[in-house]
Amino acid sequence: MNRQDKLYDEVGFMKRKIDLKRDGKRLFDACIKLAKKSDCDKRKFGSLVVSKQLIMLSTFEPRKLTPGVRGLGYNHIIRGLENFNCCKERASIASGTRTEYCGAIHAEMMALQYALPNHFLGDNEPEIVFVAGLNGDGSFFNNSGGFYCLPCAKELAHAGIKKIALASADTPKSGEWVYVTIEEALQQSLEFTKGTKKVDYDAGFGR
Repeated sequence: MNRQDKLYDEVGFMKRKIDLKRDGKRLFDACIKLAKKSDCDKRKFGSLVVSKQLIMLSTFEPRKLTPGVRGLGYNHIIRGLENFNCCKERASIASGTRTEYCGAIHAEMMALQYALPNHFLGDNEPEIVFVAGLNGDGSFFNNSGGFYCLPCAKELAHAGIKKIALASADTPKSGEWVYVTIEEALQQSLEFTKGTKKVDYDAGFGR
């Protein structure tokens, strides 16, 4: 079993189709399980790329796959930068700025990397990226106030993602997510990075 299959197995979505309305809590639990694998001391995120329709590119002919989780990820230091302490190095840098000075791959980007190989995204039933997280002490992190990571927003937009689901305080109980369009995510993250949108980061918003 390869690394990706092991992750699918750990979060309980191995070879199983899902129902977005019925499985909201399961999607949240899966994101939190992934977040707990993060090695970040400040914020731990888990992410899933979920598709209602996806076409696999085959040597012989395209074939449709059943709805399900197509990619999954969590934020962590990449290989080769294990000694780079992001929290220490970025202690004096305002959140949302100098995003290139970071040794980690974000959860959304890792999930996207797993989802893209040998696939192309369907226009009629576009993928949704689910994101939930924890604070460094393991408590729930409410990220429903908006999407404020510009590098992730750009990557998701370029890949064709149309919608992002963010976890609110009600998500663990109700399974209901807060949705933003990719256009909203791009605008929010641009304003945040530019400094025209002020976000109280320590109150549980932003990145």
